[in-house]
Amino acid sequence: MQWGGALQSLAQTHRVCILAIYHTRKAEADDPLDEVMGTTGLTGAVDAALILRRGRGQADATLMITGRDVEEQELALKFHPAEGLWELLGTVAERTLTQEHQEILAILKESGPQTTKELAKLLEKSFDTVRITLKKMRDAGLVRFRDDGRYEL
Repeated sequence: MQWGGALQSLAQTHRVCILAIYHTRKAEADDPLDEVMGTTGLTGAVDAALILRRGRGQADATLMITGRDVEEQELALKFHPAEGLWELLGTVAERTLTQEHQEILAILKESGPQTTKELAKLLEKSFDTVRITLKKMRDAGLVRFRDDGRYEL
């Protein structure tokens, strides 16, 4: 049994939480769990994994959370070295919104569901530009496409 499985067995036997702090490899991967050093036995045995990513000397970081009983999410953080504290800035998706994304979300929040054509007119943008933006926003889970052809929050 790998030590990840041994720790899981120990935690279940004694009904305790074991927090293992580990490091990632230098090479990035499509799946952040693949960045954890060692075998997949460690990440496969845990109930939840939190992976903090920050560039050397950078104050901003992301915290990827995944697991069996937790909602998968990626959070944006800012480090305050004087206080030794991390500040939660929101989700990465929220922090990386373009001005156009923010305008669309504001319209949908204020006016309710809209078609692509209605949004393009309100934004004074081309239909195709708004259509492509809405597709990206839908793929990111920021908006939903309804059966009646309208987008909503």
